[in-house]
Amino acid sequence: MSRLVHLLANPYSSTTIQRRASQCISYFLGGEDDAADAAIDAGLLPALLALIEAKDQDVCRVALYDASGIAAGSQSQVHAFLDCGLLKPVVRIPMNHHSPTRWQREACRTVANLSREALGDEKVGQAFMEGDGVASLSAALLIPDQKTKELAVLGITNLLEGQDSEGSQNRGSLLAAIRNSSGPQNLRAIRYSRETEDHKLREDCLNVLEFDL
Repeated sequence: MSRLVHLLANPYSSTTIQRRASQCISYFLGGEDDAADAAIDAGLLPALLALIEAKDQDVCRVALYDASGIAAGSQSQVHAFLDCGLLKPVVRIPMNHHSPTRWQREACRTVANLSREALGDEKVGQAFMEGDGVASLSAALLIPDQKTKELAVLGITNLLEGQDSEGSQNRGSLLAAIRNSSGPQNLRAIRYSRETEDHKLREDCLNVLEFDL
């Protein structure tokens, strides 16, 4: 694992090598937590941060995919993700209309994964609020790519379904953030748009709108 991370982080590695190293790491991240912990210990997160900020189109996409894997991991992995500063560049991608669609999709996947912990984990909830996580999901609702829309709806659904969780100290703030970032309006735009042909996506939007927004 350390060798793969070294290839990924080495500025002298070609983009082809970095992309393949990232793809190999993705394979391990999809397995046991021990593999993800080993990758983090080897310096994966700073490497991903550098690659995302470098904005090479192909490498950035696979780096975002790896980031989404960490964001879906254990509490300690999610906290390491936040401590490394990865949230800030990730949430900006769906909010930037000039970002490539593939970047927006993977960035939205990462934010949606984090949203599962935003109410039950005070640190994640605070980072979500301060780091524009909600605004990023709301902006992603307007991205033409259907998969990105689905991920954004999933992320907002995660926030709303957790609102009655015991100890959800960030509940009121997150709900207000959804409203203030035009979340309900953007959900209605998908629900009633003639361009939305997917019935399930329409229904998912309607289900979200039935929450107290």
